[in-house]
Amino acid sequence: MSPTGSRLGVILSLALWGMNAMAADPVIYPFAPELPKSDAYQVTVGGKEAFVHKTEVTDFASFAIRGATVVEIRCAGPVKRVVVCPLARGIVPQVDGRTLRFPIDKPGPLSVEINGKIRGTLLLFADPVETEALRLDAPGMHYFEGGRIHEAGEIVLRDGETLYLGPGAVVRGTVKADNAKNIRILGPGILDGRMRTRKATFMR
Repeated sequence: MSPTGSRLGVILSLALWGMNAMAADPVIYPFAPELPKSDAYQVTVGGKEAFVHKTEVTDFASFAIRGATVVEIRCAGPVKRVVVCPLARGIVPQVDGRTLRFPIDKPGPLSVEINGKIRGTLLLFADPVETEALRLDAPGMHYFEGGRIHEAGEIVLRDGETLYLGPGAVVRGTVKADNAKNIRILGPGILDGRMRTRKATFMR
């Protein structure tokens, strides 16, 4: 590596360290430990470990950030090349063996493509921190508590009703809202339609 490259690496390392020290505290969602966990990636956000879901298609992690922070990803295999999309974000990771780090300064979904492989891409869903105060016991509120797996089946929403998926909730089921008006589906939890036993529209 050239002296210029060495200096650049030191500067980037110091910048990442400084961001970690000053980062706004991220919100790590408390997913149930019995969910399938990735064996390919470990993710920390602002120094806190985030749960990485393993799925048939690709692995993903979700969390919320209040401001600029640093994401660190430890990979099961060696990392030779990394592309973080969307490219418009201008994110250039620092790679050290099987570990990569990069700063993020705002919420938004990211795709981390390692060694040119599209299948097996790691998806990161960096949400904004929730600010709306909801009455979870209000009439017409369908509330699913965070940190749990819910076998919900078909969820029926009627006029003016709200479905709220708590942080870390995994809700297995479908949503039906025939001709319903003024409905809302909110919250950072996961609505999982893969477990349905018959062919049906996931949400209608």
